Formats: sequence, C-alpha cells, structure tokens
Amino acid sequence: MQKLIILFVSLICLMASCTADDIIGRTDNVDTLRADGYLRMCITMPSARDSRVANDDFENGLPAEYAIHSAYLFLFEGETDDELKAKFHSAYKISAVSTEVNTDGSQITTTTTRVVRRLDNGKDDFRKKKHFALIFFNAEDFVKISGDELTVRVGDQEIKSVQEPSAIAYHMTLEQFLQLEKKMTNPDALNPFISRTKGFFMCSAPLLDKPGGSNSNKDGLTGGHVHYTCPVSDKIYDTESEAQANPAAACYVERAVAKVTMQKALTNDQLDIPNLDIVTVDAKGHLQSTTTKPKCKLVGWMLDNTNRRSFLVRNYDTQWNTLQTNSSPTPANGLRFVCEKPVASQSGRYRTYWAKDPNYSTDGKKHADDLYQLVNLDFPSAKDHPVPSASEPFPMGFGDNFPQYCFENTFDVANQTQDQTTRIIAKIQIDNGQTDKDFYVVNNDFYQLYTEKALKAKYDEQIKEAIANNQNVKKAYEAEIAKKYPGDPPSAHPLLAVNCYYKQEVAADGLYRITSVWVNLAEGEDIVVKLGELTSTTWEKKLGFNLNIQKYTDGIAYYPIRIKHFGDDLTPWDKDEYGVRPTPSNIYPGDDDTRAKNYLGRYGVVRNNWYDVSIQSISSLGDPIIPKPTTKADDELDNFIQVNIHILSWTLRPQGADL
Repeated sequence: MQKLIILFVSLICLMASCTADDIIGRTDNVDTLRADGYLRMCITMPSARDSRVANDDFENGLPAEYAIHSAYLFLFEGETDDELKAKFHSAYKISAVSTEVNTDGSQITTTTTRVVRRLDNGKDDFRKKKHFALIFFNAEDFVKISGDELTVRVGDQEIKSVQEPSAIAYHMTLEQFLQLEKKMTNPDALNPFISRTKGFFMCSAPLLDKPGGSNSNKDGLTGGHVHYTCPVSDKIYDTESEAQANPAAACYVERAVAKVTMQKALTNDQLDIPNLDIVTVDAKGHLQSTTTKPKCKLVGWMLDNTNRRSFLVRNYDTQWNTLQTNSSPTPANGLRFVCEKPVASQSGRYRTYWAKDPNYSTDGKKHADDLYQLVNLDFPSAKDHPVPSASEPFPMGFGDNFPQYCFENTFDVANQTQDQTTRIIAKIQIDNGQTDKDFYVVNNDFYQLYTEKALKAKYDEQIKEAIANNQNVKKAYEAEIAKKYPGDPPSAHPLLAVNCYYKQEVAADGLYRITSVWVNLAEGEDIVVKLGELTSTTWEKKLGFNLNIQKYTDGIAYYPIRIKHFGDDLTPWDKDEYGVRPTPSNIYPGDDDTRAKNYLGRYGVVRNNWYDVSIQSISSLGDPIIPKPTTKADDELDNFIQVNIHILSWTLRPQGADL
C-alpha cells in the first residue's frame, strides 16, 4: 500500500484578532476566527499486488503515476450522515509535502498545515454538525482557492462556503459537486488529468460499505451504500497530541484516467495468419500463385474512440451492486461490481468497479463530438505524458513502460456498440515475401494478395478493353480526333484497347480507384479523355465493370481491438448463449434486466484500471486504412482477431486478441 498521511493542525483558542501567519493563505483581518481542532488523515492509494480473484488483480505501475505535486482538501458540512446532502464548507491547499519510505518499500507522504474557520456571527455550532472530507491530488491547473478558504473555483464553477449568507452565495451539495466535469475541447488538447510536471490528477474513490465478489455476499450488497468522502467529525481533536495518539481518518484516492498497454506477446513479434495466396508474375509476365503463411509484425498501436468528457470524481450507481451473470456455470465471484476484499484491513470499505461517465445516457448514445476518433485525424497529442510515450500517431512503444491514457468511457448494454466503445488500433505489417512490400486485394478476396505487376497482368487487359468499348470514352475520343485531324474519317484513327491507359489512386475510403483515362496515339501524342464532372467513384460504373481494388501500402493492415472491462471471466458471451443463440439483430439476448445482469460492463474503460493487451492470433487480413467504427454490437458472430486483455491498481485487466 502507498499511504499518504496528512495532519491538519490548527489552534484551539478563541482570538479577537489574528496575524496573517496564523491563517494559511490569508492576509486580511477577520473579526472573529476560531481554530476547530486537529484533524489527522491517512490517504491511501490502493495499489498492493494481490492474487487475482476475478476483478481483484492489482499492479503498482510506474513511479510517475504516484508522484504528488499538490494536494487539496474539500470539507463538506451537513446535518446528518447523508454525505450527498452535505454542503461545501471550506477548501484547503496542503503544502510542505515530505516523503518517507515504509518498511515494505511503499511511500508515506506527510504534511502539516493550519486549518482555521471563520465564525458565522459568533454562532459556534461546528462540532454539532457532520463533516466529510474529499481529497484531490495534482489538481493545480483547475482548482483555485480563495485567501479565506471559503470560496473555491473548480474549472469554471465557483463554489461558496455554506458559511456565506445564502442570499449572496450558491451553496453546492456534494451530490452537485459530483457532477462537475472536465472536457477536452479541441482535437489537439492534452488530457487535463495528466501533466509531465504536475502529475496525474487523483481524487477520492467511491467505495461501498459491503463486500461483493463472492456470490454468498449478494444479500448484504442489497443494502450497500456508496461513500465518496471520508467522515471526519469524530477525528477532530483539541490538541495535536490527541490527534497523533488516535487513529487517523482514512481516505482512499484513485487516478482519474484509465491506462492501456500493448505487449509483444510472441517471439520477435511474429504472428502467423492462415494460408494466403501471394500472386506474382514470372519472367515471361505470366501469373503465378504461391500458397504460404505470411509472417506478421506488430509495428505500432494507438488508442481510438476515446471519451472527451469526464467527471472529476467517479460516479457509481448502487443499482449495479447485485448484478451477476446467469451463465452456466456461474462464476464463483460473480458479484463483479464490488470488490470482495476491503481496501485496508478493518476499513469496512470496498472498491467499486464500474462508472457512469458524463455522457453515459446522452440521448441513448454519445454524440460524435464526445469522442476522439483516429479516422477523423483528431486524436490528442501524447507528448505531455509523464512516462515514455512517443508523440507519433502509432508509436513503437510496447510493454509496461509505454502506456497510453484516456478518460473513462462507459455505457449501458443497449449502447454496447462499436461506435461507442474505446478501442485500440493495432498497426500490423504483413510480409508478402517480395521486394515490393505493397500488395493489393481485389473485390474483397482477402485470401489473394497481388503484387502491382500481377494486378496489372490480370486486370490491365480487362480495364483497357472496357475503356475502348465505352461509348462515353468513344465520343470524347472522336471529338478530340476531329479537332486534331479535321477531315479524317474516324476509321483513320481507331480507338484501340492497346493504346488505352488509365491512372489509379487510393481514395479516401481506401479503395484503389481509376481517376482518369487517356489514349496514346500512334504518333506518340496523348489525347486526355475528359468525361465532364465524373468523380473517381463513378469511373467503374461508366466503364461498365465492377472492380474493387484495395492497396496495402508497405503491407500495413489495421485491426481494431475493442477493450473489454469485465470481459469473458465475469460477463461471458458466446455464439450459443445459454441455449438462446444470438442473431445479428439480437447479439445480447434477453430483456433489459437480463441483459444488464449478463453483459453490463463487458466492454468499456474505467479510471484507475490498467488494460494490458496482447495479440494471440490473426485469422484474416485487416483493413488498408483505419476502419471507421460501425453501429454494430461489440460482440460479433464472426471474429478475425483474438486478444487477451489484462486489467491491472491500477486494477489489472488482461486481454488477449486473436486477429
């Protein structure tokens, strides 16, 4: 465990006046001030390595992911134990952070600061009310606290203390505070929760007061409550010695981003795909085909379809507590939304494993501008990552030391579709065994790979004949001949297929299309045949044949890997689902309640989870360009990639991929 022990110190005397040195961050005078006592807190980032029991596999990650550059405490005050109804009381920036090392090698960070509150018209009822602490780490860029610590600005939202008169201040409850969010507003924006110099933004984690995991805990989970804050009312003491002698108030934080890594799973990154025909030409220009198993090399990867919006604090819904799959056999630890083990011994708090992001239920689906998609070339820069990570769209970095990060992205089962799900785009090079690594696929026959010479040898004559016999081409050609050779009959300059030429280019959709045609006259002069306003996508129709050519430049193919959260262990799905076979229109069988029990959280990314992906096999050729996400369900009846995803506390979630 990495623990950060924070001791908040203040005087216990009533002062008629005070100096600036008595009040942290304050330079003006206040008529009546009173220190409320000593508050000792222990703040823990759950990160110890544990044996894997369904969800509960934890990894420490990289040192940069634990660095603390700034710390903030938000105090909420209420009349009852209902923390959601408590209102903002005050905020404090914690300074002078020092570091110690535990005997087990983990770090403990300690700091002391003075907390002073302003009395409201002399009414001292602070100790009579309930108080709750919420913690932020590394939030310097979007948290600003006033000198009197009674006003805080979080992003664009200004929040006034409940101590301010209601006539002049908006008193925000914790429930309302949980709806504050950050949004990446433009394609080149850096993730605001990550900074090379200011660390990873972390905040208090929502924890349940009942254990999950084991199916035997289901009855207890029914009444489980989520806790976003640390109750501190009984942790405030009159003297520092009392605070030191008594147990600290325990608060647990988590990072606000998800983490993804890609492993090089096989020796030398060589992955076999099934037999393919490599079509070439021999010395005489004749076609020849060699059946072989081309080698594949993973050369890069990038996160795609990532969320641009995130709550500051993760939102959890207790309606998820008791959901468990009805698959047979039922997983032994089927209560997947809550951890079975407490975050610390005797803490009575348990980690939760799902989230509601800001666009979880936006008109059923996330809007287009809520997601970054590589296909639109609007991915955020990676250059500000505080850990090794290339800034190129498809960096070469693999393994634990080359992570990529993103906002959490979650949805209900109805929207568990490819256009909503965060995914990896794997860039894989297929070796055709030729000097020229480019190859072509014709009419979606992905089991025959043509070299450029073979493509021309097979289809060149067909294309030229189609050009020569096309009436539109003939009319345009004869009109040009009449201008160049007035008085000559058309038969004097026949349109011959052997003299027809064409140009092909890779269009935006990845197809290799004819973009222009011309005729080479015997005199050695070219006549360019123009067909008006025809676009490149209509040439094939005008020429009277259907030829779909895709070019794989340098043998590069792209494979999408949708990231699984609970995955196959806790939300199993197959093509013969519990006796009800899925269909293309009903991939996830059952009514809404059944679907939630069986599949909610199967896909998605959640903050403080580490998704470790490794490719296991490839069974088909990928796309020559980055494929646009479709509206199909995340699971498919036909799969061409198989992966393993390990989800690390970072809670580890491994995933293997067969492509």
